[in-house]
Amino acid sequence: MATDAALGRTPRAMAGRDALMEQLVADGHRHLFGNPGTTELGFLDALHHHRALDYVVALNEPVAVGMADGYARATGRPAFVQLHVAAGLGNALGMLYNAAQARTPLVVYAGQASTRVRAQDPILGGDLVEMARPVCKWAVEATHADDLPRLLRRASKVAAESPPGPVLVSIPMNALEDEGTVVVAPTTHTRRPGAAAPDDLAALAAVLLAAERPVILVGDGLLPAAGDPAVTALAEHLAAPILGAGWASEPVVDAGHPLWIGAFNNDPVPAAREAYSGADVLLHLGAPADPPAFDARPHEQRPARVLQVDLDLAELSKNAPADVAVAADPARTAGALLALLREAPARPALAASREERRDAVVAEVAAEEARRLVVSDDARHQVPIAGPRLAEALAVALPDDAVVFDESLSIRPWVARRLARRPGSYFRARGSGIGVGMPGAVGVQLGLPDRPVVGLVADGSSLYSFPAVWTAAHHRVPVTWVIVNNRSYRTLKVNALAHLGSVEVAASIPGTELGDPPIAFDGLAAALGVASFRADEPDALEDVLEQALQVPGPSLVEVVIDGSFP
Repeated sequence: MATDAALGRTPRAMAGRDALMEQLVADGHRHLFGNPGTTELGFLDALHHHRALDYVVALNEPVAVGMADGYARATGRPAFVQLHVAAGLGNALGMLYNAAQARTPLVVYAGQASTRVRAQDPILGGDLVEMARPVCKWAVEATHADDLPRLLRRASKVAAESPPGPVLVSIPMNALEDEGTVVVAPTTHTRRPGAAAPDDLAALAAVLLAAERPVILVGDGLLPAAGDPAVTALAEHLAAPILGAGWASEPVVDAGHPLWIGAFNNDPVPAAREAYSGADVLLHLGAPADPPAFDARPHEQRPARVLQVDLDLAELSKNAPADVAVAADPARTAGALLALLREAPARPALAASREERRDAVVAEVAAEEARRLVVSDDARHQVPIAGPRLAEALAVALPDDAVVFDESLSIRPWVARRLARRPGSYFRARGSGIGVGMPGAVGVQLGLPDRPVVGLVADGSSLYSFPAVWTAAHHRVPVTWVIVNNRSYRTLKVNALAHLGSVEVAASIPGTELGDPPIAFDGLAAALGVASFRADEPDALEDVLEQALQVPGPSLVEVVIDGSFP
């Protein structure tokens, strides 16, 4: 067996904190996100000697995790985030939940009290590993400086493996200070599995060849191959409409493709719902096989046959039994399946009936979507500004290469129709724990420095993590936020109406009004060092947005919109 020395990986003696830094450099990290604390002083001091690493400081732990989340999603690589001991990790758990739900690969380092004082119940002490387990794929505590590069490599590997997610490494203070004998080398990441096995491909093909009304559902399991033409080519061959399934957080196919008929989580048009309900075969590619939540009522059992391809074994047949469930790369399987179907004998009558149905569905969806994109004369001039009018202005003002991090909530249906058009251009918080929009946009901007990034955030959501504004100013991150201010938790009222059935009760749910006293988001941003703008009139929207986008550093636009209910 080859030795470490023979491989050019000679063990070296060094302090744990230097081993930590060298491993981060070896793995290609550039930005580290964190909120400093005493248990991490060794880590912070070591940054002086490793100038290639940029420490992006947050004013609290949720902002640090939110920035790392956006950065990892924008770059497609694990991001590194530093948290303080027990109380700091506790502060971050909500954002780590979001990251787990969004399958974001994060390597989370939490400082821990020295092992020499753990028996004395030190200040801020706690079992960090057990705290993190519910929201992390893996959690471990280092015991010696020797452990650090090895554990970081394993953490990075586990975080990136499908399904990706956050991983925690708890590092005691003395493990940073003590000297260890370590090997530093880049993490060896596991290759993604390929297409389904021949028998599985044959089983999928057999069902699809007989299908009269197939529908393809796509989801976040396709993100590593977002934009892969194999998926749309398969849909074209089957004459199958494509739907975004479940709580997909990003586009994975071009929304301008003729067979794209919408996303469930963006208020689908009736024709899209009918296509789903009327399908005889549902092919889920990287998408959960369960009834998407159009509303709060249960759905009737469909007669459709369910096919599911996903790398996440836990998703296969999780909520709805699949007729064929295949653990494989969904994009590669789509390509292999297409090749197999093209070899099958043609059935002209079936193909003609599929195409006729497809054309009818696509035409009906396109007509309904076009109607929904029309801004009426009343809405165009309404004060406070109507949601559809703001969505229209954003579509006009944003450059073609703009990236949007959308946590606008109650106006998302209008915004997503205008802006969620291409893979890599639109992100949203899949976990639905609010507050990631402000820091997430900072992380995306750092990950995509050559593209303009806009964080579109609801007023209530922004207040969970508004200190991200200071971080952007401090580090000169040229992100632009648009705060959608309806002076309420309006989404909560909408949910209350669905659950309680009474407009009067839903409108008066306690704790949903944010207008007394009114919150001046432009003033808050200015106080934190960010160029701020405000739009109260619809005619000024495009000009104000363009002004904000031209600011060389971070900027924020507060847009006062209609908050009437229902």
